[in-house]
Amino acid sequence: MIHTVTRSLELAAVLSAIGGLSLLVFRSRVSRWLRLAKAAATDRRLPAPVRWVFRCALLIKCSPIDFGIDEALLLVGVALLAGPYRGVWSEIRNEVR
Repeated sequence: MIHTVTRSLELAAVLSAIGGLSLLVFRSRVSRWLRLAKAAATDRRLPAPVRWVFRCALLIKCSPIDFGIDEALLLVGVALLAGPYRGVWSEIRNEVR
């Protein structure tokens, strides 16, 4: 855990040094994306199969084995959110902000 936090702070410092994001902006964007990922995996307004796609993708993403399946699942989930569930996702996204 400490290694991950240290690595994130090092990345933020590098981005800041090269004229990229400041540490506060970096943290706020990462926390917003984490809240959105949690909402996509748990919000009951989305159908269960869509939530399961995101849960499986995030679970595979956290595992040390990487086969590219997680990216494929995320693409399927994003396509569903951008297509038939666009209105619901807009509501969820506005609530998370």
